[in-house]
Amino acid sequence: MANQKAKYLTKKLNRMIKGKDHNEPFVFHNMGSLAYLGGWQAIYDRTQTERVKTKEAGRFAWLLWRSAYFTRTLSMRNKILVPFYWCVALL
Repeated sequence: MANQKAKYLTKKLNRMIKGKDHNEPFVFHNMGSLAYLGGWQAIYDRTQTERVKTKEAGRFAWLLWRSAYFTRTLSMRNKILVPFYWCVALL
């Protein structure tokens, strides 16, 4: 939610500076929930979303969690270190 609010606020402030503010309200878009449980297990729930309603558990959900975690990593340093630490923890 915070990520969506930050993007909304950025656009709103930029429009205000340009004098083109239209007072559009913030609308939250639920993208689902992911939770890591440990031991190669996770839970993925999109039953409250607007589009596809799915629910997964187990290793497939774990792969989704790892993929989401990795893609949300911003810096190049962390994109290298995160998989490295995952491999270290595996060994």
